Amino acid sequence: FNEWVIVKKNESAEDVLVSALGLSPVTARVLANRGITTPEIARAYLEPSLSDIPNPFDIQDMEKATNRILIALNANEKIGIFGDYDADGITATALVSLFLKAIGHPPIASLPDRRGEGYGLTETAVDNLKSQGAKLIITVDNGTRSIKAIAYAKKIGIDTIVTDHHNMGDETPCAYAIVNPCVNKSAPHLKDLSGCGVAFMLVAALRKCLREQQQYCDLQPNLKQHLDLVALGTIADMMPLTNINRILVRHGLQQIVNSTKTGMKALLEVSGANKGTLTAHQVAFQLAPRINAAGRVGDPYKALELLLNDDEEKSREIAGHLDNSNRARHNIEAKILKNAAERLENDASFGKRSSIVLHSKGWNVGVIGIVAAKLVQQYNLPTVIISSDSTPARGSARGIQGIDLVESLTHCGNHLVKFGGHSAAAGLSIEEDKIASFSEAFDNVCKKYLPATTAKKLSIDAVVRPQDITGDLVRELSKCRPFGNGNPEPIFVIANMNISERRIVGSTHLKMHLAAQNISFDAIGFGMAEELPADVKQADFAFTPEFNTWNGVTTVQLRIKDFKY
Repeated sequence: FNEWVIVKKNESAEDVLVSALGLSPVTARVLANRGITTPEIARAYLEPSLSDIPNPFDIQDMEKATNRILIALNANEKIGIFGDYDADGITATALVSLFLKAIGHPPIASLPDRRGEGYGLTETAVDNLKSQGAKLIITVDNGTRSIKAIAYAKKIGIDTIVTDHHNMGDETPCAYAIVNPCVNKSAPHLKDLSGCGVAFMLVAALRKCLREQQQYCDLQPNLKQHLDLVALGTIADMMPLTNINRILVRHGLQQIVNSTKTGMKALLEVSGANKGTLTAHQVAFQLAPRINAAGRVGDPYKALELLLNDDEEKSREIAGHLDNSNRARHNIEAKILKNAAERLENDASFGKRSSIVLHSKGWNVGVIGIVAAKLVQQYNLPTVIISSDSTPARGSARGIQGIDLVESLTHCGNHLVKFGGHSAAAGLSIEEDKIASFSEAFDNVCKKYLPATTAKKLSIDAVVRPQDITGDLVRELSKCRPFGNGNPEPIFVIANMNISERRIVGSTHLKMHLAAQNISFDAIGFGMAEELPADVKQADFAFTPEFNTWNGVTTVQLRIKDFKY
């Protein structure tokens, strides 16, 4: 990182939290840094309760949606669930399907093909669902911008309920109901829900109606059992782990560990995730990529089948297939990333640009979003990667803090066939001959909002003393989990630490023994084997404290984020 930025103290709030809750000053600082400044908010943050989940009917059109589903159930109409090919859409499809199946009305679950159909409901998909007898279509994690397909469904006598979390376009689809917390700011406290989170609110509302009408009383499932799906979808879609998402994911992580779903058990096993200390980070980098890989380089129905089936042997077989798909995805992604980075390094004009827009034939459309995200990490510029294998060409965009991608793409809409997404990630379609003009227009938009410097900054919660870093502190900080987007892992700095030992482990990781003021710690810097010169004997270290167990002995370890010498 080019710069360490120490968050400004809020001493009055910190003192209140220490006094009222008995927190350590370090933990109080972490909470205050995240805007948690009162004991009431802090208690809700440290001990998120399912009873604090807001009323699902706070979302506009929820009542209309549940009433229409009740009509379908009572008339024994066939219901089609149309999802998306990513982890958020697949988990949302599985959740609604499992709920309806549990009450005796198994739906038709349908997913698009990333390469052939692309994102969102299409007229072809509507025809496919109709041919299977669907009288009602419920979209999950899509539909907000499916104007033509929903109009077509209405024309042929099929009602559509949209459940989604993506931003609205200029037009509103003529759906029977639009259950989207982003619509008309109907539920600002729910606006950060994932697609699977919105689906969870839908089935929660539906269950409430069924209970009030005393229908299916013996069949209604305990929705807590499906929080494993909500956690997986929310984390995979990089939604903020704050407010309602914090509640859902905190309990959902535990539900993943204790899941009764044979598919989730098999996914945990094949991913190598540590069930004892499952974190949002493990879900994001070990579980979610295997679900996503199905839609990126294979068949998304494989991932859906994994989450829906209840046969242990079949689940292990599918999980193994997804693991192989993930390996293939990784190899394809690495080749595209290498090619993209080489093109940028050889572009003399790149240093003058405020964005990255690259396109090529042969780039797998299933992985270009990951490539865009990695280029953002490397260059800290809004990035659009386009595969021109299809007509129109299709692209994935990833943003940086301070630049809303959908808003930026709106300003370039005349160059695009269609686009959609949210502030940090978006997808688009574009005619190949418009890519050059779009690139310039997008760069001009980004130039207006780009920070004065794109230097990589590391936010530091506090400069601490060695004696502050104890096992009690690590246990206290663990109550701040899950960490992720919107709720970053705490990072501290200790200055002038002596490096008494160092060695390379796992070929790329730096293992050290650090000491200051007669207190010592083991430390690990992942991927830092070549970064700290061997002749450096003392440095300032930015780190996150954690427990490490080796040979049955548990000690506090510093996970190094950065260092300066």
